[in-house]
Amino acid sequence: MSSGFSTRTLLRETLRNLRAGSAQAIAIAAVAGTLAFGLCLASSTELSSIKMQHDRLIERGAYVFSISDITGQPLDGSRCEELRTVPGVVAAGGIISNATISPTLSQSTTIAYSEGTPGLAQVLWPKGFRDSASNVAGVVVGAGLADRYGLRAGALFSAVDRSGFENLFAIGAVARKSERAEAFDRAILNVVAAESDIATCLVESRPSAVTALSKVLIGWFSLSETRATSYYVSDRSSISPTEQLNTRLSQYAPIAAGSIMVVLFSLVTMARRGDFALYAVLGLGKRGLGTILIVEYVLLLLIPSCVGLSVAIVALGSGVDQFVLDQTALDSLRFIFLASIAPVASMIAISFNPPLDYLRGR
Repeated sequence: MSSGFSTRTLLRETLRNLRAGSAQAIAIAAVAGTLAFGLCLASSTELSSIKMQHDRLIERGAYVFSISDITGQPLDGSRCEELRTVPGVVAAGGIISNATISPTLSQSTTIAYSEGTPGLAQVLWPKGFRDSASNVAGVVVGAGLADRYGLRAGALFSAVDRSGFENLFAIGAVARKSERAEAFDRAILNVVAAESDIATCLVESRPSAVTALSKVLIGWFSLSETRATSYYVSDRSSISPTEQLNTRLSQYAPIAAGSIMVVLFSLVTMARRGDFALYAVLGLGKRGLGTILIVEYVLLLLIPSCVGLSVAIVALGSGVDQFVLDQTALDSLRFIFLASIAPVASMIAISFNPPLDYLRGR
């Protein structure tokens, strides 16, 4: 309780002042709600763009690495497959050899032909084989090749290699259309035992585990000195997802919006120094003044800001990724935290500019 003023009296006076200056109060509340709404939409828009770009890079295989021996010696295929057990590794499989073959009935046409370990299918065609890579066996054909020659699982396909030797392939599975390289849609993969020696090991890592994977690869293939290069996307951005988040423009929106609210609230408070001087003459102390400012902050800034943020989140709808919602919520909390400085800033401004000289009758 302040000298001469009970808490109830302070609340009643605050509400009376807000009603007296209703136009100004409505304007401040509208600005707070609009800033909160705009902040939420700005953050979610930029975050969604960053995530979409990054998801697209992942689909294209931006984090698939080709591992080979520096001297050209073969690698252990089983060790390549075992990389799938390493935390952060999404898929791993070995390429034994690459060649070209031609359909027996159309030998002027060439088809890419590879032999690889079972895990290779989920690197080349993640959609369709990612959850069942351990069961991939036999011959896998690309979607484009299957459509062109009417191939289905269980069908036979005759082709000749460069030496003219005819091979009869029993189709084990038809891959989905590749999101990573169109060439795979017209290719054949012959899956063989994981224990075979391989020329190259393909490993797909989660974006956050790239650094950890590079450390694991040191000495993974015991007698081989290996090197890792990007397999699909040679121009992958060197900026990590964390760096993209830390350099986004919308992260500064809470600072800007919060600063605007602090300055606006302080200016309105300073314009009412005569009112506060009258309260001081009647016995209102700093504690009571602080109570008035806090109540006004809650009514003019906090509640409208929360309403604006809520409306923005509802407007975004359920289609927004959870990651985007979480980051947007963090930006919103930063804004509310910065705006909460407004009563304190107003108290400091008043302490440096005593209001008694501005006393006026009411």
